[in-house]
Amino acid sequence: MKERKGNGKYILISCASVCLVLLVWFVCINVLHLKSETVFPGPVKVFETFVEKLYTKAPDGATLL
Repeated sequence: MKERKGNGKYILISCASVCLVLLVWFVCINVLHLKSETVFPGPVKVFETFVEKLYTKAPDGATLL
């Protein structure tokens, strides 16, 4: 099968777009404090909670796995 020549460019643009969204989210919540973290948590808090829920059964008695 032939691969398209510009395929790597689209992967790079996709990764850059996701990184840009995460950066803007972080700056708006954690740096500029446009919303309270209790109302709209930043990406760091969301990631920490995700990792914690992978192995902790609190509060509902289940893990993500």
